[in-house]
Amino acid sequence: MMKRLTVAALVCVCALVPRAARADNGGWLDWLYSLDPKLVGYGTEFHLCLDATNKIVNCEDWFGIPHKLFGKPWVTLDNVRHEVDFRVGYYWKYGDRFSDVPDDAVKGDSIHALKLMVLYHYRPPDKHLAVGFGAGFMPFFGDGFEGFSRGIVTPISIIYAPAASGHSSSTGDFWKKAFIIRAESSYIMQGFTGLDFGNATTKYTSNGGEWNFSAAFGFDFRRSH
Repeated sequence: MMKRLTVAALVCVCALVPRAARADNGGWLDWLYSLDPKLVGYGTEFHLCLDATNKIVNCEDWFGIPHKLFGKPWVTLDNVRHEVDFRVGYYWKYGDRFSDVPDDAVKGDSIHALKLMVLYHYRPPDKHLAVGFGAGFMPFFGDGFEGFSRGIVTPISIIYAPAASGHSSSTGDFWKKAFIIRAESSYIMQGFTGLDFGNATTKYTSNGGEWNFSAAFGFDFRRSH
């Protein structure tokens, strides 16, 4: 069986800065353990928020367009207690599909995937912490195999910000306030085999579902305004 030591790095460049694929919550570098084959990609999140009285409050900057084009103020998380995050990611394979068998017999060896999730986070008055959960699915597609998908359940998601949020008067203070650490534990509901990816020769298989731990760090720029 293929050694299941795989790191899939999700680089989510979703910042309020002039770069590709950005949204208001900043970006993160994410390691997903125990997922084979190896994948890397980009992602972003969009948000719906409520305050302590369950009134909808604006916490989505829509790529900074309202501020840049119409001079509207940046949004903040000051009054947010409940946050629903819509996560979208796009991944592609890097390296070999399988360690024991080359994909020479397969016409092409690309693997692509999407990650579509909805997560809920509760933000207590302590502005350093957010705790939540979520669910979604990952469609897979590529060369030499029929598309398929896997369900994902994330029973625990924790976001921790070491610095207090608020308006930043300096560049250094801005990045310090925006910095976040995130940890998630997710369960992929069904495993993978070589046949799933069109390779009948490899001995790779992961029986049943599998847990994946995600450790991340990055920036939530809403915390700095």
